[in-house]
Amino acid sequence: MMKKVSATVLFLFFTLLTLNIKAQKEGHFSGDTIKFPKELGAYFFEFAADKKEATQFILDFTPAWNSPDFPSSYKTIMIETCNQFVKKRLKPYPYFAAYINSVISFLGSTQPAENFNDWQKCV
Repeated sequence: MMKKVSATVLFLFFTLLTLNIKAQKEGHFSGDTIKFPKELGAYFFEFAADKKEATQFILDFTPAWNSPDFPSSYKTIMIETCNQFVKKRLKPYPYFAAYINSVISFLGSTQPAENFNDWQKCV
């Protein structure tokens, strides 16, 4: 009888663990460009080792994201890419931060949009 109870508890534990992992893989970011900075901040705060650094990163990122110079097409691509990063279980540092900083640097450069698209295909 005790073995059945132990086996049942163990089965339930692994079932719940599997459901949690599946939920994480389905995508973390809603796709709403207005909500994205807040969602990204929550993700960074949850998974970054240094909470202070994560908070500062989001504070620096949000004005760039809300800038009229940030094309909506880039925002959509970034959200999709960040959801792919979540599926691959990439950490905020260095992966998300490096990617986001690269996009922001690209926007500040004189590179044509087609170069961004070519680069994005490699990410």
